[in-house]
Amino acid sequence: MTSIDLLEGLERVIRLILLYPQGLSILLGHVSPPSSLELLSAFPPKAFDSLGIHCSQRPYEERITEMSAWIDDVIRQSGGWPHICQSVRDWKRMHLGDWDMMADHIRAVRPRQRWIGKSALRVIAEAYKVDIKMILRKRRAFAGVLAEFILYSEERE
Repeated sequence: MTSIDLLEGLERVIRLILLYPQGLSILLGHVSPPSSLELLSAFPPKAFDSLGIHCSQRPYEERITEMSAWIDDVIRQSGGWPHICQSVRDWKRMHLGDWDMMADHIRAVRPRQRWIGKSALRVIAEAYKVDIKMILRKRRAFAGVLAEFILYSEERE
């Protein structure tokens, strides 16, 4: 896997983990990461397209096996879970405000979610005194930023 492929792959895996229950806690190492099979079984087959593996002509079990092996390979080539979790903790420490904003977005923003007559996104924007567009821009980039930080951290093997 080239370094660009690995970066894109890790970003996709992080996006999937962030959709998983306790995804932030998994990335921080506070909760044991699910196996790739557990991760994949938590989502409908349509979600697999977000991993960039398109093998719809094959039976479901073959797709799961292939995607599981791919996820395991991405995690291994990225330095393994201990390195990933340490890198995410380091990023959080250096960017605590952005981390908190992204954590609030991941936990609270859902379609049609409203708090006291305002969208959850607007409540977060007001709490952090930023524009909604900035939150959305940072949220779209979040998995990629973490992936780059993980891959370019020093102690990766």
